[in-house]
Amino acid sequence: MLRRAIGDKIFSLNVDEVTHQVYEGPYIHKYWVDKELNRNCLMVLASTLSIICSDRSEYWTWAEEEESCYPSNVNLHVARLNYVCWLDIKGKCKTSVLSQRTMYDVAIVVKMSSQNYGWEMPVNLSLEFPDGNRQVRTERLDNSEKERWIPISIGKFEMTPKTIGEMSFSLTQTGNYWKSGLSVKGVIFTPTAENEQPK
Repeated sequence: MLRRAIGDKIFSLNVDEVTHQVYEGPYIHKYWVDKELNRNCLMVLASTLSIICSDRSEYWTWAEEEESCYPSNVNLHVARLNYVCWLDIKGKCKTSVLSQRTMYDVAIVVKMSSQNYGWEMPVNLSLEFPDGNRQVRTERLDNSEKERWIPISIGKFEMTPKTIGEMSFSLTQTGNYWKSGLSVKGVIFTPTAENEQPK
């Protein structure tokens, strides 16, 4: 995983530098290792997600957010919602870099502005597996903590040979009214306690 992230530079690092990169993340917005569980983690950046109307500045704006990353902090692009009626965020990734026989939580990392509005209806969350099976759930965002990045769980799964492949995920809210005040950093795949089972 580390060689895939940083290339042949890995061969010039000493043991301490390799260890630091593994646990702090060579590019934390892509791959890192959970130090407590010693399992691979993955983050799909907002800039690689399909966000309807994100190319139109009257609806979405893009900002930089500093993120801790080895060897120094980096600036990630985050999407900030100005004003939309049709909220449609989708993405996908390959699960081959994740750790086998590990339970994972898939969550979209968002921040609600204290000036948000239009979130009276829940958002729809969907996680589709390589075999076509799906998990779906809804979540109310209007009661979320404000001005702080929080993970909103999309679904859970166990990493096995059956879940190797391309996984898709989405967050949608297409009610006929306008909403504002949501920021999106990305979608993270993080390991959970091994005895926890998906619902």
